[in-house]
Amino acid sequence: MDVAEPATCTVQTVATGVVDFDWSPNGQTLALSTLKDISDWYPSAGKVELQIWTHGDGLRSLGIDASHPIWSPDGSRIVARYGEDVLRIVDVHDSLTTDLNVATIAYGPWSPSGRYLMLEERNHGWQQLYMLDLETLQVSQLLQDSGLTVEAWAP
Repeated sequence: MDVAEPATCTVQTVATGVVDFDWSPNGQTLALSTLKDISDWYPSAGKVELQIWTHGDGLRSLGIDASHPIWSPDGSRIVARYGEDVLRIVDVHDSLTTDLNVATIAYGPWSPSGRYLMLEERNHGWQQLYMLDLETLQVSQLLQDSGLTVEAWAP
């Protein structure tokens, strides 16, 4: 019986005070929300910043306050939360943001085309499901008072 040698791996610290992260669709880059002051462990508006980490290039701040990033399917944009009611759509290349005042509990996933975002709001245990058109910035309600617990786009 041949026994393989144990694999060696290297662990690298990417950032400290990480609140949340998401891998880019191509698996090469991380979007991270990190605490500006790690002694203040409560990720609220103005206390976290959005950063990008790429192997070889390291960590780069986008200079934007936001948390809970989710990449668009093409890897050009990130949606993240700022405070309780604002979603930020961030262009990864130039850090331009579009702020949307959307009172929602959860957001994502992106549609496969990247044109739409799913939004979710819970009210007394019932889920309201919405679709945000990122080209027109119009919100359409898809489900009301649903017991649905997980949403997904068809490929």
